[in-house]
Amino acid sequence: MWRPPINFVSLHYTYIILLGLLSFPILYPDGTLSAVDTYHFGVSATTESGLNTVDLKELKTYQQLYLYFLPTVTNIGFINIIVVIVRLWWFRKHLKKEPQIYFQPEEIQILAREQEMSKPLDAFPSLHHRRALLHLRSQEFLVSLQHKMKV
Repeated sequence: MWRPPINFVSLHYTYIILLGLLSFPILYPDGTLSAVDTYHFGVSATTESGLNTVDLKELKTYQQLYLYFLPTVTNIGFINIIVVIVRLWWFRKHLKKEPQIYFQPEEIQILAREQEMSKPLDAFPSLHHRRALLHLRSQEFLVSLQHKMKV
């Protein structure tokens, strides 16, 4: 079954469209706006275009506050801050799973690499660790070949 790609742009557009649609049940119940004007107000507030079909002073205070804060939570600065926070959370979560050897002094890293090099690949359950070990082994093999070529 085909699924649309989920990336930053599609999430960004979905977020803005949903907040524009959310403005309908918030702004419309008062009855001072028509349905089209309500939707237009919500979409223009989320896209920060500032197009008004009705004078803002005719709206209730909660409607004015909603239209004031809606552009704040849909502007590019706010959304990018949220993206940075999510990425920091994701990296912290996944870096805790990484071996702590990568965060130690170089001498200890060398000793640990030598110990890991002697283990078979099946001893590493993670594909990431297997790739890293294969990369290390290939680098050491190339270095030994270069050394033999010089001698």
